[in-house]
Amino acid sequence: MKKIIFIVVLGLGVLLSGCGLGGGIDKEEEAESEKQGKKVAALEESEILDAGEGEIFTIDLEKSKVLWQAERIIGHSHKGDVKIKQGEIRLSDGEFVSGYFVMDMDTIQDVGNNESLIKHLKSDDFFSVKEFPEAELVITGVEKVDEKQYDVYAGLTIKGIEESIVFPAIVEIAEDRIHAQASFDIDRTRWGIKYDSGQFFKDLADKAIKDKISFEIEIFASITE
Repeated sequence: MKKIIFIVVLGLGVLLSGCGLGGGIDKEEEAESEKQGKKVAALEESEILDAGEGEIFTIDLEKSKVLWQAERIIGHSHKGDVKIKQGEIRLSDGEFVSGYFVMDMDTIQDVGNNESLIKHLKSDDFFSVKEFPEAELVITGVEKVDEKQYDVYAGLTIKGIEESIVFPAIVEIAEDRIHAQASFDIDRTRWGIKYDSGQFFKDLADKAIKDKISFEIEIFASITE
C-alpha cells in the first residue's frame, strides 16, 4: 500500500493568556496580508486545481501533531499543542494539490501543564472553545514553484472566522511517502482575538501580548482505501 507522510511546519504561535505575542502588525505586513488575500481569492476562482479529484490520504491522528508558541512583548512565553481530530491530503497525478485538517480546540495544552493558562486559552478572551470547539485549515490551492517548493493557499478558520493565509512549503514526494515543511505567521486579531493586544489597548506598553503567532505542524497520512 502506498503511504504518504505530510509534514508541515507552519510556525504555530497560539495566543496564551499569560504570554504575549509581539506588538501590532506593521503597515508592510498589512499590505502583504491584503495582497495574499486577493491572490487566494483569485486562485479559488481559477481552475488550476480540482480538489474533488486525485488520491485521498487520511491523516493519522495518533502520529500527527500541531504545536503552538506565543509570548508577551517582554516576559513570559508559552508553547504547547492541540490535537487534530480529522483531515486528509490529496494528490493528483502524483502532485500535492490540496488538503485539510480540523483541530479539536478543547485539547489545547501547555507544555508546562499550566491549568490556569489552559483554562484562559479556552475562555472568551482567546478561543471561546465552548462556542467554537473546532478550528480548521483548508488548503484551497497550491502553486508549484520548483521541484520541491510550493506556495500554499489556505483558509484558516478560528472562532468561526475564516481568513486567507499563504505560506511556502517544501514538499518531497517519494514512491511511498511525502515529506513537507512550511512556516507562516498570523495576526491573531484578524480572528477576533484581541486580548491584551497593543493595537487595541495602548496603555499596556511592553506588557501587551504579541499579535503575531507561529504554528508548527507535523502530519502523517496513509492512502484511503
